[in-house]
Amino acid sequence: MYKNIAIILLSLSVVSQGIYIQYQKHMFQLSMVELKVKHRTSLTKAKIKERGKRLLSALPVAGLMVGGWLEKQEYDEWKQNNPDGTLEDYTMELKNSAKEVLDEMTTCSDMNLACHQVRDSIKKFSWENWSLEGFSFGGD
Repeated sequence: MYKNIAIILLSLSVVSQGIYIQYQKHMFQLSMVELKVKHRTSLTKAKIKERGKRLLSALPVAGLMVGGWLEKQEYDEWKQNNPDGTLEDYTMELKNSAKEVLDEMTTCSDMNLACHQVRDSIKKFSWENWSLEGFSFGGD
């Protein structure tokens, strides 16, 4: 009888060790998959970061080009409506339009703190010193 109990205990021990080894193997495989995924995501993040840097370095140049082109289109349209107008007239019109918009922004009807701070910083801006001297659209 003791012999049978010993055989059963040994069999259970061998089976439990086999199950434990399978569990450890499974956990090792899961950790390997997790490491591969982390490595892949870190590579992807690095690639995205580098692409973003390239894009951000190109955006200012492209933005200036597009902004200049759009401003040229606006100036040409203004020039068609005002054939006798000069670049100084155009800049004064832009200046006055911008001033009107900013004045509307500074009315602060709800009188909250952020609105007052924005209004005060805008009012500190000197419109008298604002100009586009030396700036040309190429057509003048």
